[in-house]
Amino acid sequence: MRKINYIVVHCTATPPNTTVESIKRFWKDVRGWGDTPGYHYLIMRDGEVKQLLDESKISYGAYGHNQECIHVSYNRLCYIRGPEGLLIGLAEQLDSK
Repeated sequence: MRKINYIVVHCTATPPNTTVESIKRFWKDVRGWGDTPGYHYLIMRDGEVKQLLDESKISYGAYGHNQECIHVSYNRLCYIRGPEGLLIGLAEQLDSK
């Protein structure tokens, strides 16, 4: 297992109808990242937590620091209050590993 020093929190800054598939397509077609996602976990608008990448793998979330990070994002516009309780709970779970 790689050494994790940071949990990076992102927001997708996407409209309400955005799907996991459309986010993955953006990473592949626009960013050129192939099948490697930008996040390990995505918290959906309904509170469901979806794992997009195993924690042992490196994602493309923070250039220059990805090897030491777990990336978590909530799927919503960044200026709208997100599911902070779920985000904090997931961060605590990851920190305990």
